[in-house]
Amino acid sequence: MMKYLLPLTILFGAVGSVGAATLGKITVRPPAPWKPVRAKGSGRPRSDGQIVTWSAPGGKSLHLNYWPGGPPEPGGAMVAAEKINVVVAGEKMQMIRTAQFHGQYTEVWVVFFQRGPAWYRLYARGVTRQEFEAVLRSITWKS
Repeated sequence: MMKYLLPLTILFGAVGSVGAATLGKITVRPPAPWKPVRAKGSGRPRSDGQIVTWSAPGGKSLHLNYWPGGPPEPGGAMVAAEKINVVVAGEKMQMIRTAQFHGQYTEVWVVFFQRGPAWYRLYARGVTRQEFEAVLRSITWKS
């Protein structure tokens, strides 16, 4: 049980105040000025997933979703405005800039990835490509 509670303790505790969070096998350590603001689904992973949210000045937001057995539903409509090949923690994937996200006409930067049966989504609103890439560089995987 402790392995699931520890990441959220680090997230909101005084330990380093770096705002790092670990969900499943991924750790995200957003660079300054990102600050953690919310965590849902603490404790044992739930089928509906867990989420950690950070914010930065200027109304910027960053969200990490984790679904241990995959997303419970497909989510809303998404339309890609741009797809860019990137390498995140040694893995090739696509970074997507949206024209529509969750059925709303809005721009976000997003990546989706899978490890075993678990699915992850990291997305940000109100950020530049360079800011999102800096967050992607902070990601590490547990073996």
